[in-house]
Amino acid sequence: YSNLPSYPSLERLIQQTAVVRQCLSQELGK
Repeated sequence: YSNLPSYPSLERLIQQTAVVRQCLSQELGK
């Protein structure tokens, strides 16, 4: 991602989305 320094928010958004999905899957799994 070193060649795309103008899109740090996009990568951060993707990471947050992945974390949210994991949390939701765990909650639904219960």
